[in-house]
Amino acid sequence: MLKKWMKATVLTAALSLALAAPAFALPKNLDVYEPGNDLETTAPFNNQNVILSWIQPGGDLDYWRFVSPKTGLQEFDFFPPNGKNYAIGVYEINSGNPIAYSQSYGNYTSIFANLQVGKTYKILVFSADGSSDENTQYIIASPYLFPIS
Repeated sequence: MLKKWMKATVLTAALSLALAAPAFALPKNLDVYEPGNDLETTAPFNNQNVILSWIQPGGDLDYWRFVSPKTGLQEFDFFPPNGKNYAIGVYEINSGNPIAYSQSYGNYTSIFANLQVGKTYKILVFSADGSSDENTQYIIASPYLFPIS
């Protein structure tokens, strides 16, 4: 029970900061990783626990890469714009097979990936049905991946 309470508290704080301070996210017209990127231009997901970005029209794919600082099961919480059917997957950097995957069907979803310390991974976010939202960001929160120092 305490673990669930702590997780909810950390996640709420992270999301509150993310939503209350959108200055952490670049406007989409200034984001060098938009309107899309690929494996060669994968955006870093280093030493932060919240990602904010958009899925734009035209089959936008968003890749994020990170080196796992620990070994074990890691949770990734995903919040798409309301009603948007986005998908999220975690992959080893050069693999096309996800080690964790979920479709959001317009709602919050959570995935768990078994990671190994020092290995490079990518997160892929895309629209599962072609929908997009240029005004509302999706959020990936991983409050326990990178320790807060």
